[in-house]
Amino acid sequence: MARAGRVSEDGFTLVEVLCAFAILSLGAVIVLQTIQLGSKSIGSARERVAAKRVTSAIVFQRFFDRKADSAREGIVDGFRWTVTGIEETGWNGGPMLERLRLFRNDGSQAADVLIERGAVDR
Repeated sequence: MARAGRVSEDGFTLVEVLCAFAILSLGAVIVLQTIQLGSKSIGSARERVAAKRVTSAIVFQRFFDRKADSAREGIVDGFRWTVTGIEETGWNGGPMLERLRLFRNDGSQAADVLIERGAVDR
């Protein structure tokens, strides 16, 4: 016969198991969200680097190549680019500027830089 007043403590109660499971689940969610945020950051950083590389290539080509300097739009490495003149510049002997815009495949803008117009004429 079991003694009255003595409780067996072999194992865990249901409440303890549920609390432990809740804590582990919360930790797993935090870890997964951190991994997801990191992968998004890496993806956007790679896209920014690619956009800067393409922008630099276009500016370099337009600076040194007369034929490329006359082009107003194109596609390079999946980025669509356009060049438009800015009429408000060039006064008081300053350089004439053009705006180079770089667009992603979805149409959103990836870069917007000003470049000197007619740099190859020098």
